[in-house]
Amino acid sequence: MSSFGEAQSVKKYQRVFDFLILGNWNAFKPAEDFDLFFSKVIGKNHLHLALPYGLVSKYLEKGVASDIVIGCNAMSSALKGSYTEGVGVKILSKKNIPFVLLDLKETGLISEDPLKEINEKIKCLLNHEISVFVVLGENYSQFLDGNFSDIIINQIRAIVENVPESQLNKLSFIYSSAGVSAKGIRGLKMTIDGSTVFFRQALESVLGSDASLKVRVMMAVPSISTDYAKLIHNTIADGFYFSNVAIYPESFLQTIQPSALSRG
Repeated sequence: MSSFGEAQSVKKYQRVFDFLILGNWNAFKPAEDFDLFFSKVIGKNHLHLALPYGLVSKYLEKGVASDIVIGCNAMSSALKGSYTEGVGVKILSKKNIPFVLLDLKETGLISEDPLKEINEKIKCLLNHEISVFVVLGENYSQFLDGNFSDIIINQIRAIVENVPESQLNKLSFIYSSAGVSAKGIRGLKMTIDGSTVFFRQALESVLGSDASLKVRVMMAVPSISTDYAKLIHNTIADGFYFSNVAIYPESFLQTIQPSALSRG
């Protein structure tokens, strides 16, 4: 398998799901900052927002009323007796929180043991009917080495281990490609589509062709720019993930203008 999809491979693959934008509000900021942001983001369709649990409780119903899907960007360990800054799955389920974002690259959880723990979290969430978005990918030094196919395949395999095929439709992968980060805006469509093909090929090698089509494949974008809005209707990725919405809220709002999202 090549590091990135060849041109003819891109033609083989098409978008599998309706396009989705996921923004992560993960910075420590006053609640008033999010109040202002949320008042401006109301009415943006196809939008998911991952928030700290303290904000989720306040905005969950408001999100439902405004067609914005509000989820949580933290979860405690699935192992008994373990405590973190996250929130236990039973609390998330009781609050009817629809999804949880698990960003492996942000937390550095790419080694074998943490991946096993992430797998336990995912199975626990899926068993409680909570959807999961998982961010994964190679780091920059692995990208420069050029031999990262096995790294991605091993991450996927560890994450989906013992996950029933019937639950795969509640699992979304977000590929944070160092290649996209390195290329920048230039050649963006080619890079994003090639990275999507590469990841779908890796997913197929683990799950098989039919089962892999049950999983949404999104791309993590390295910056917030209106250039990405131009690709919403012109890429085979199933969605974009913006990790730094709290840092650049106004830029994010410009990127997701209704004119960019109206065709979905």
